[in-house]
Amino acid sequence: MGYIVTAPIFMLMTEQKCSLCDESNIVVLLATLNEPREKDDLSAVISGEVFILNYIETLPDDLYALILDRHPNYRIEHSLTAGADYYMTVCGCGGHYGDHYVSNKISETMLLNPSTLNVQKLINEGCWSIPCNYSYGSYDSNLLNKAL
Repeated sequence: MGYIVTAPIFMLMTEQKCSLCDESNIVVLLATLNEPREKDDLSAVISGEVFILNYIETLPDDLYALILDRHPNYRIEHSLTAGADYYMTVCGCGGHYGDHYVSNKISETMLLNPSTLNVQKLINEGCWSIPCNYSYGSYDSNLLNKAL
């Protein structure tokens, strides 16, 4: 079970310190401009907003390969806080950057210092079933549109 996620897919990246070793690393979340929808819900969805994907349980091989090309320390790990396995940034020391903390950091960067957010478009076309959660807020979609 998952959501239907439609391209374009973006990587949102910023720096965050590791809670274990205090080393700064680039952390990543995925985002889209189209609201993810349930498989059986083919009604109109919101588009043109920033939808952040989090707690991603599995990824299609083609998307994961694109992510690894740009961010090799993104992999599936177990989160003690969430009590689940999902894709996250992992520090060289083995520390995990959980989605809750990364989402907060990226949201803060988007709202307070958007020029420092690194936005890269992964893919412009496609549609995938991805088991995940998503969130959206009053983010400026122009940040993603510049990467198109």
